Amino acid sequence: GGGGSSWQTPSALHEIHLRVQQDRIGVHVLTGPVFVRGAAPGDVLRVDVLEVALLADWAWTMSRPYGGALEWRQPPHLRHTRLD
Repeated sequence: GGGGSSWQTPSALHEIHLRVQQDRIGVHVLTGPVFVRGAAPGDVLRVDVLEVALLADWAWTMSRPYGGALEWRQPPHLRHTRLD
């Protein structure tokens, strides 16, 4: 579980989107790029995820033509999923 049980976006996520500049292709708030003090281009970094804390009890997934791993012939869709 996590936060509330409504289909509302947590306010903290709105604040992140206001602060994060996404002016380059490939930038994503979850996957980076990320800043690591002392790291240089070409360095190999090991990351161990020790814990994941959910802010909500739901998630969403979407696909669109030319927008991911699915073939372009697949119709676009948006799916909301409750998390246990």
